[in-house]
Amino acid sequence: MTDPVRATIIIPTTGDRGPVLEIAIASALRQTIAEIEVFVIGDGVDDATRGIAHAICESDPRVQFVDLPKHARRGEPYRHQVLDERARGTIVAYLCDRDLWFSDHLEELERRLADHDIATTLEFDFLDRRPHRIRYRLDLNALAHQPAAERRFTPSRLSAAGHTLAAYRRLPHGWRETPPGLATDFYMWNQFLDQPWIRATSSSLPTIAYFKRGDHPGLPTPERRALLVDFDERLTGSPGEAALRAEVLDDLWAHWRRLESRRLLRRLKEPVDQIRHRFS
Repeated sequence: MTDPVRATIIIPTTGDRGPVLEIAIASALRQTIAEIEVFVIGDGVDDATRGIAHAICESDPRVQFVDLPKHARRGEPYRHQVLDERARGTIVAYLCDRDLWFSDHLEELERRLADHDIATTLEFDFLDRRPHRIRYRLDLNALAHQPAAERRFTPSRLSAAGHTLAAYRRLPHGWRETPPGLATDFYMWNQFLDQPWIRATSSSLPTIAYFKRGDHPGLPTPERRALLVDFDERLTGSPGEAALRAEVLDDLWAHWRRLESRRLLRRLKEPVDQIRHRFS
């Protein structure tokens, strides 16, 4: 009899990403939910990355490496094959090989997905040892009630989103090759939001540090690794998750105050302009 799996984690990787992949996987294995299965989906990895992936699999039986040749796009059909044929988790979460999760990311997704089909948590850019920018997104529930043509931006980065496996298997297509000119995650999440039965929600809890790749082809892997190592040390050591989350929330609060100040100035400006116009 197989052990129950509460969450399936999909980690796509490619090329020479092994040095960052091992740090990302470590953040997945540190989750407060231990009943997980991790599928590292290799989309044309090099030999060094393949060796790192196999070593991680040997050290933790929850990790499986799916080694496949480079796909024309982002290996979307590879993800579908895993979720359609091999996944056993009640919920599914995704982790980009250049991002990191707080230890309660899955716990928050599981809480949200208890009565929803798809959910996201709050993400933030991390740069120069400070939360750099909160990634503001419209609430998924609001987006689900918008016509698809009005959804201008991706509802969520890959690492911040999760859904139930049951909902995924109800979709008309699931992961499939993305048309040129569209972001892969934008294309996928919109498929969920287009369903008339979808129950979508967003969490305000910061649980994922998003490390922007930079302009194509992006930062070289050694520079990406240095960023992840720095943040991972702060996440697992000092000041720790609680302090880092407080930094994010402080930045969010400061931004909200700035917005409120601008609104106040606009409200004061309108009557002043009316008086000026009256006596001019």
